[in-house]
Amino acid sequence: RDLLPIRERVLGAEHPDTLTVRHDLAWWTGEAGDAIAARDQLRDLLPSRERVLGAAHPHTADTRRQLAYWRKQAQRKEGLIALLRSRIWGSE
Repeated sequence: RDLLPIRERVLGAEHPDTLTVRHDLAWWTGEAGDAIAARDQLRDLLPSRERVLGAAHPHTADTRRQLAYWRKQAQRKEGLIALLRSRIWGSE
């Protein structure tokens, strides 16, 4: 997390190496248990990767694949949260 602002300052926000750091940070965020944040980070990253690297680039495809995975994980988590809220507080 500390590396990203340095990369952005030194290389620029859309340098391919900076985009790789963003991708890795999103993946590790999900692995650490925050699927919703991982999904959101990858969703925000994808347009930059498409613009800089192209839609068919392997790194762009990897971001797209990871986004699909973390979307699914986030939906499960959000569904569980809604279920718990409804059972505890009687509302959604």
